[in-house]
Parts: sequence; structure tokens; C-alpha cells
Amino acid sequence: MAASERQAFVMRNRKIMDIYEWRQKAWWDYASAMSGAERRGLEKGMKRGKSARNSEIARNALAEGATVEFVRKITGLDMDTVANLMHGK
Repeated sequence: MAASERQAFVMRNRKIMDIYEWRQKAWWDYASAMSGAERRGLEKGMKRGKSARNSEIARNALAEGATVEFVRKITGLDMDTVANLMHGK
């Protein structure tokens, strides 16, 4: 059956058309939700990666003798986190 024939058949039968529209809406809702979930997951992963990288930079800077205040400024980590890294926690 050609696409134009399928379209004509569907247009003649409102119940089929309603089901088709519901199915299309459900698909778009699903695709939208998954896209949002992927975006949120990516953002969460990027934050984790940035935090891990900042901690690594802080540990390296502290090992080279940088002050806690300097490390806080360059990494954006809070003082408690930097102090814990300094003490190997």
C-alpha cells in the first residue's frame, strides 16, 4: 500500500486517526523526556568531572607548596574541601 493510500485510509477512519495521533504524541513526549534526561545526565557528569579536576589541581598545587587561600581562588573549591585535601582526606 502506497503512502498516499495509507493516508487516505487513515483519514477515512477517525478512530484510527485518533490512535495514530496519540501514538505520535506519546513518541514525541518520550523523545522529549529522554532528551531532557540525557542533557541532565551530561550536565551532572560534567559537574562531577570539573569537581574531580579541581580537586586534582588543588592536591597538586598544595603538594607544590601553594597556600590554601590561593588554591581556593584558582579552583573555586570551598576552604573546608581544600583543607581536607591538604590533609589527604
